[in-house]
Amino acid sequence: MLGIVAKIGVITAVIIVIMVAFQVSSSIPQGVSATQRSQFTNPGFETGNLNGWTSGSTTSTLGDRSQSGTYSCHFDMSGTPATDYISQSADLTNAESISFWGMGESNSWPFSIYIDGTLVQTSHAVPNTWTHFTVPVSGYRGIHGVSVKWSGGPGTYGADIDDFSLS
Repeated sequence: MLGIVAKIGVITAVIIVIMVAFQVSSSIPQGVSATQRSQFTNPGFETGNLNGWTSGSTTSTLGDRSQSGTYSCHFDMSGTPATDYISQSADLTNAESISFWGMGESNSWPFSIYIDGTLVQTSHAVPNTWTHFTVPVSGYRGIHGVSVKWSGGPGTYGADIDDFSLS
């Protein structure tokens, strides 16, 4: 009789564990996965500054245009790729891609995306239109330096970027 009571106790414990696991998994909002995250500090520049980013001398934030929110990062038309850039370290473990939004000011000069100083992708801006860019990073593990440089030049108009994320 004692053996039956012990088996009932084990079965009850297993049922409770299953119920708790179901409650936890059902409390995660639909459409959200464990890999959707932002490992970037200030990814949408909503602090109104470039806190969390290393930036070039002609890079700033603007509050009059953004893909979402209030602020975006602005690469000034007076800059060069040496001065129009932002960079930040991010943990790319389990990430499939980096994404961000970009827009050229009346131009289609390219954004150059670097990981640890190596050019991994060049994506052309669309004039005056926010465009979503995705950079594959599935082969990376650990913390890496991620940089975006604007390849315009003095007098060729600037560009804006916004809303960095990892997925």
